[in-house]
Amino acid sequence: MTAADTLLQQAAAHLDAAADLADAGHTAHGHALAGQIRLNRAGILPDLLAGDTPTGPDTVTGRLRAALACLDAIDPLDGPPELPLWAWHLAELARHEATNQGGRR
Repeated sequence: MTAADTLLQQAAAHLDAAADLADAGHTAHGHALAGQIRLNRAGILPDLLAGDTPTGPDTVTGRLRAALACLDAIDPLDGPPELPLWAWHLAELARHEATNQGGRR
């Protein structure tokens, strides 16, 4: 397993945790956000299960930023071709969530 694979698995685990946190609020916004997060997670690591959930923030925004940090640590030539697209999606989700929800989840 390469370093890029490990970082992709860590990012996927952070995204799984973020989606679970978003769903935990039992709101329409939370369920919609969780769906968007799961869509991104499936694009990043579609065929593999994420590893153990790494320790990290206990907010959706924090987990999104942690996943983004993992993706940003991957050299673009070592990751999947869509890596910049998925990183942009995560950055936008984190920005939107921090702006609209205050990062409270």
